[in-house]
Amino acid sequence: MTIKFGTDGWRAVIADEFTFANAEIVTRAIAQYVIGRFGTSKPVVIGYDLRFLADKFAKRSAEILTEYGLKVEMTDQWYPTPVVAYVAKYHDTAGAMMFTASHNPPEYLGIKFIPEYAGPAMPDITDVIVANVAKIEADITAGKTGVAREVTASDIQKITPRKEYCDAIEKLVDISKIKSAASQRPLKVLFDPMYGCAQTYTDKLLQDLGHTVEGIHNSHNPSFGGRMPEPIGKLLPELLSRVPAEKFDFGIASDGDGDRFGVVDNNGRFLGANEIIPMVFRHLYKNKGLKGNVVKSLATSNLLDALAEKYGDVEVISTPIGFKWMGQVMREQDIIIGGEQSGGFSIQGHIPEKDGILAALVITEMLCYEQKSMSQIYDDMMAEAG
Repeated sequence: MTIKFGTDGWRAVIADEFTFANAEIVTRAIAQYVIGRFGTSKPVVIGYDLRFLADKFAKRSAEILTEYGLKVEMTDQWYPTPVVAYVAKYHDTAGAMMFTASHNPPEYLGIKFIPEYAGPAMPDITDVIVANVAKIEADITAGKTGVAREVTASDIQKITPRKEYCDAIEKLVDISKIKSAASQRPLKVLFDPMYGCAQTYTDKLLQDLGHTVEGIHNSHNPSFGGRMPEPIGKLLPELLSRVPAEKFDFGIASDGDGDRFGVVDNNGRFLGANEIIPMVFRHLYKNKGLKGNVVKSLATSNLLDALAEKYGDVEVISTPIGFKWMGQVMREQDIIIGGEQSGGFSIQGHIPEKDGILAALVITEMLCYEQKSMSQIYDDMMAEAG
């Protein structure tokens, strides 16, 4: 077997390459990396999404980590990737393992290692893990057994980080502005989590702020309704038809693990990251006065460049494709917004990782500031960009 870490972890088809035996090898490789970096002084977080058997794989990995003398903080149920990443940083951990295949087809599962800084793992980390995998595989072939240690109840601590994440994410937006706008005219939002982990997060947060949210595809369905849980136009027929027909202010969708987004405006036009990220940048710069630079992938819209040139005091930094490269820049510089064409962004003050739940809050904030329709804001941005 060849285990390769791509732009965001290792993913494979369940019962083909993604087996318990192979997941155990990856877990042991991660354990060895963590001990080499931190010893056993810091805990490792384990989270999982709504995919088939994700909870069972996560539980087995937690047991393996404890065999190495590591403490584990395991989520009490399924959680979005941005929540697990948040915990990895703010619980002072050695990192996190997230069992997810993000937007990939239902038959896939994956392991995403999230370092202690909460962004995607860089090659200097994944190269060590992959080298550890090769050594472990060689030991197995040679008949050498792994570490054996009795697991005790105190080794695995169950955590419930929902509230602390939601409290933190609300501090990134102007709560008073959003609530004030809702008291005058609540926004009407159609939300499609695509059977993924953003359900009960995006909708509940917006409802708590006074807006009206109707959800679709918001149950536990490991087959994702027979579609990839990827928030792109061709996979969102209900949002495209219902938003204009039923006069929603906008529709928003998230992927399987809640870190990507796609938007449908009030006229039923799909707006992907190439349209929304420049709109949000414009809002954060003009309405909220955020200062700093912008980071994007090479494949992301040049609308960001056009707006930054117009403003005059913002530099646009382009990176290779993959949020890990943008996350690295966000850790090193003061960045207003970082985003990529495939549907992910983060903003100043948040973790250097994609967050589709944050996207919904910031887009709502933008509408509350502008007091215009989504389509009008888009048109204004295009006129301003030239």
